[in-house]
Amino acid sequence: MDIGYALAQEALAPMGYWRFGEASGTTAYDVMTTHDGTYTNGVDLGHDGALNGDADTAAYFDGINDYVNVGTLGDLGSHMSSGLWTSFWIKTSRTSSMSIMGCYDDVNENNFNVSMNSTDIYSGFRGFSVNIGYGPIGGLVMYASGSWSDSQWHHVVLNPVVSDASVYIWVDGVRQTSITKNIMSSSSVFTNFGYSILIGASLYSPSTIIQPMTGYLDEVAIGLGVLTDEQVGTLYVHGTRPSIGFAMPYAGEETASIDVNLTGWHHMQSSFDYQIRRLNPTSYWKFDETSGTTASDSVGDNDATHVNGVTVGADSALSEVVGAAITLDGVDDYLTIGSMGTFGSQMNGGIWAMGWIKVTDSSPMILLFCRDDALSQTLSIALNTTADAVREGALSCLLSNTTYGTLGAYADLNINDSIWHHVAILVDPSSTTISIWMDGEAVAVTTEYDTLSASAVFSNFGQYSSVGVYNYTPYGGLFQQFNGSIDELAIGLGTISDIQVANIYLASQPKFLTWSMPLVEKPIYQDNESQEWVLYAHGETISSININTGGYYLQRSLLRNTIARLNPYAYWQLDELSGSVA
Repeated sequence: MDIGYALAQEALAPMGYWRFGEASGTTAYDVMTTHDGTYTNGVDLGHDGALNGDADTAAYFDGINDYVNVGTLGDLGSHMSSGLWTSFWIKTSRTSSMSIMGCYDDVNENNFNVSMNSTDIYSGFRGFSVNIGYGPIGGLVMYASGSWSDSQWHHVVLNPVVSDASVYIWVDGVRQTSITKNIMSSSSVFTNFGYSILIGASLYSPSTIIQPMTGYLDEVAIGLGVLTDEQVGTLYVHGTRPSIGFAMPYAGEETASIDVNLTGWHHMQSSFDYQIRRLNPTSYWKFDETSGTTASDSVGDNDATHVNGVTVGADSALSEVVGAAITLDGVDDYLTIGSMGTFGSQMNGGIWAMGWIKVTDSSPMILLFCRDDALSQTLSIALNTTADAVREGALSCLLSNTTYGTLGAYADLNINDSIWHHVAILVDPSSTTISIWMDGEAVAVTTEYDTLSASAVFSNFGQYSSVGVYNYTPYGGLFQQFNGSIDELAIGLGTISDIQVANIYLASQPKFLTWSMPLVEKPIYQDNESQEWVLYAHGETISSININTGGYYLQRSLLRNTIARLNPYAYWQLDELSGSVA
C-alpha cells in the first residue's frame, strides 16, 4: 500500500479532499473534514486510479450531466483573495471546452471556475484555465496552453492569488507559463459562495449545470494559501514514483536478498528531467532532436541554432530515457544561443551551468561561452585548459568584466576517457567563489583569478553567446571548438547545492538502487498504517530488480551510508562486543 501521495496532500491542509475511491453509492467522502460530496446523475465509480502503487480508484464523468456536489465549503469564498488552490488528476481525450470544477453565484456575483480547452479564452484554445471573480470588482483569468487531452493521466494544480494578481499553474509537477487575460484589483474583497461548488461541471444557478466534463478525475483537493514548486513537486513525485511494500528485517537480522518485481510500472516523466526543472533553469537544451538545425530550449525562449553541420541523434547520456545527444567535430561545429535576454545582468546572485559531456580529445575546447557584443564581459566554461595554460583533463570557468575584475578557477578531473560524465559549475560573484562537481560529487577547485568585486554590476550578453566554441566574432573569429558529445545542457540563475547536484546525477541512474540514494525526500520509509517498509524505485519501465544485500544489515546499512555521505571527520559505530577500543 502506498499512502505517500495522500499524506503529502493532507500535509497541505486542504479544506476538502475527495479521493473518489468509493466502489459504489452516492457519497464522495471528504477525507479531511466534513464536506462529503454527492455523486449525481450516475457518476461511474471504481475505475483504475491515477496513482502508481495505490489501489484507490477514480471516477468517470460522461460529459452529459454527471457531477459531484460538495456544497459551499463554508467560508472558502470570502478567503479567496489570499490564495485559493485546487489539485487534481485528470485523464481525457476531449478537446472541446469543459468545466472541471466551479461555481457561478448569481446571488453574490461571486465565481470560481477551473476549465479545460475553454472557448472563453480564445477559439481553438487547448490547456487549463482558471477564472476567479466578483461581479462588482471584475475578475482574474489566467491560462496555460498545452496538449493534455491525450488519454493519459496528468496532475494539475491551479493557484490563483488575487492579492498579487497572479495565477500559478503546474502540470505534471512543472510550473507552466501562465498568461493573463484579465486582472481585478489586488485589494478585492470576496463573499462566501451562495451556490454549491461542483466537481465535474459548474453551476450557473441552483438548477442550471454548465459545461459538464468528459473523462476521469482522481484525488481532487481544494485549499487556501499559496503553494510552492517544492510542495507541488512532492505531490507529483508521490503520485508517479512506484513503491513496493515489503518486510524489512529488524536491526541485526541478516538477509541474503530481496526480489522486487516492478512489472508494468511506468513514470510519466523522466526523473532526470524533473530534477533539472526543480532548479528553475533559465534554459535547458535536451538535444533530443534527430533532424533539423534547431536545439529547442525546453523551459525558455532561447532555442539554439546549429552551425556547420552539428551531428544530431547520437546516443543519449541517459541510458534509460528515450532521447538523443549532439556531437561536435572539433573543427567548425558549434551552436549559437543568442543574448538570453536579461540573463547576464542578473548574475550577482549566482549563475550555474550543468550538462553531460563525452570527450577523448585532450586539446583545449569550449563547452559554453557567453559574452557581450563589446567583449567587456565574458563567461566561459572550458575543458583541457585553465585561464592561463593548457591543462589536460581540467575543467575551468572564467567570469571576466573589464570594470569589476575577474574570477577564475579550475579542477583536475581526468575527463578525457570517452565516457559520459555529468559536470556542474556554480559561479557566485557575491562570495567570489567557483564550485565544480563531476558525476554528482564536489571536487577540489584551484582559484586562478580572484579580483572580481563582490559588488560588481553586470550587463546583458550579446548575440555571439555559443555552445562549443570561443566566439570572438567579429574581432578574431572562432577558437577552441568542442570535439565530442554534449547532452542535457542547462543554465540558470541563483545557487545550487551538493545535494541538488547529487540528486540530479543519481536520477540519471534509474535502475541502480542503493539504500542511501535520495530518490525522493524519504527513499525508504515506514508506512504508519501497515508498518511495512516502503522502497521507492526510480526510472522508466522496469521488469524486475534483484537487490542483493550480501549479508548486510539493511536498517543499519542505510544509517551508515547516510552518515558516510556527510564525510565525517570521525565516526564511531560502537559495534564492538568486547575490548576497550571503540
